[in-house]
Amino acid sequence: MFVVVSHHTCKPGQLDIATGRMDKNAAELAKEPGFVQRFRMSNETRPDVISALTVWASRADYDNNRQKRFGGSHDLSKTPYEKIETEAYELGAHVVAPVGQ
Repeated sequence: MFVVVSHHTCKPGQLDIATGRMDKNAAELAKEPGFVQRFRMSNETRPDVISALTVWASRADYDNNRQKRFGGSHDLSKTPYEKIETEAYELGAHVVAPVGQ
């Protein structure tokens, strides 16, 4: 599996719009081949940043989705984001707690 962590720094006054946009995009991603799950996250020490952890079946699935959605570039001028920082990881060990714990 392949995991992407994205940190979206919001433009001033755009946090609610950015949150709605991120949730809408997550619903659209759920329809894409290889999409596994997404978590939207916030951090009280960085209230202007919304982060997402997105899991894909493979790097190829992620790359194909990026190409389909953005082509070769991602123009932020028409978005509620000042910048987006992305980190990508191949998933190694994966442990899930038994149900009920």
